[in-house]
Amino acid sequence: MKLNKLLGKIKYLFITSMVLASGMAREMIVASHYGLSSQLDAYAAVLGFYVFLGNQIANTLESAFISKYSHLDNHELIEKLLTDQIGVLIMISLLCFLLFIQAENIISLVFDFDDKLITLSVNIVKYFIPSMIFGSLVGLLRAVLNIKGIYSPGFFYGIINSLSVIASIFLLQDKLGIYSLPFGYALGNFITIIVYVICLKQVYKGIIFSDIRLGKFFNLWYSGIWILLSEVIFQCGYVTERSIASKFGEGSISAFFYAVSILMVFSTLIFQPVSTIVFPIITRKYRENADLALKYVLKISYVLGFFGFIAAVIMYYLSPMVIELLFVRGNFSHEDAIRTSSLLQIMVFVLPFFSISRVIKNTLYAKGSFKLPIFANSIRWISLLIASLYLIEIYKINGLAIAYVLSNALVPMIMCMHLFKISYAQKK
Repeated sequence: MKLNKLLGKIKYLFITSMVLASGMAREMIVASHYGLSSQLDAYAAVLGFYVFLGNQIANTLESAFISKYSHLDNHELIEKLLTDQIGVLIMISLLCFLLFIQAENIISLVFDFDDKLITLSVNIVKYFIPSMIFGSLVGLLRAVLNIKGIYSPGFFYGIINSLSVIASIFLLQDKLGIYSLPFGYALGNFITIIVYVICLKQVYKGIIFSDIRLGKFFNLWYSGIWILLSEVIFQCGYVTERSIASKFGEGSISAFFYAVSILMVFSTLIFQPVSTIVFPIITRKYRENADLALKYVLKISYVLGFFGFIAAVIMYYLSPMVIELLFVRGNFSHEDAIRTSSLLQIMVFVLPFFSISRVIKNTLYAKGSFKLPIFANSIRWISLLIASLYLIEIYKINGLAIAYVLSNALVPMIMCMHLFKISYAQKK
């Protein structure tokens, strides 16, 4: 038993290392090809549309699916999976169509770009549409795998996407230019779907698909409407950050993008899979014993927060050297490294808050409290706007980085206070 646990930890550390290495490799290659250029400004500005319609909606529906269906048997799980995937495909296709016809108006309104950069941004958005559709279908497949205790494929998602983007840049850069990046994400998401379906074989093995009865396609959307609204508000904050950065001239959005990308290697690709793994456990524990569940949540939060803080302190001191070492090659200059590291040294202190935030948010979802994350993300967005208006007058673009950390720190604080409040009320 102890040997199995040890092997499991070694396996987790190995996969985590692969995720970290592939994510870093992807950013190094993107940096060497594009540096802090206007091309990458356009790409980084509109990347949020893919993040929302692909990743964030997938994560939202994944959370709603686990919360609602974690107790079902294999046959019922497959019924719910097929039904809800059809609903996802219909809804995302509609949203992508609306984005396709309105992209120019949205980009012109939000970003301080000239006509040439607006046209480039619109074209990148259109190339991202297949990625959005494929990416949105990943979440429910991953949800079923997590419910059945199959966790490893969730970690490989980041690796597959990173390697696909890298391959796309090397093979298609000469023909497609900057458009090779969204093509790489589309390929990565498509491969991930195939991998997840293969991994689900043990779940649907023996199921007679002619006996499957499809239900209402949009039931899960109704269940996850509050989660989705929270993600919409979060995305508004994301767009606001890049909108403000666009006012500081060429390369400013790119520098902010690289800093955030390095943070995401630690947060999205490491802390997020851990929080996804513990979510079904938290849900089950709350059904069995609320007090023990709360203690488990606090324990996980302390551990993630501690490691997030340690990572932040290390990255603060190492940021200039790391960026110089990893990124200064090709079109990424020493001046680009200085601009990026000055932002990253401030923004790294968001890591402990990122690591805790997702666990607390999932805990609130497990307790049926879906509205509080909306309030927390609204406060984040408003505080970002207010703080940045004051801080950028003093610290320029570094003021945006400070506002970014302060506004994100508020989210887990607000959610933690509410979690303790409802837990205390339930005891009474």
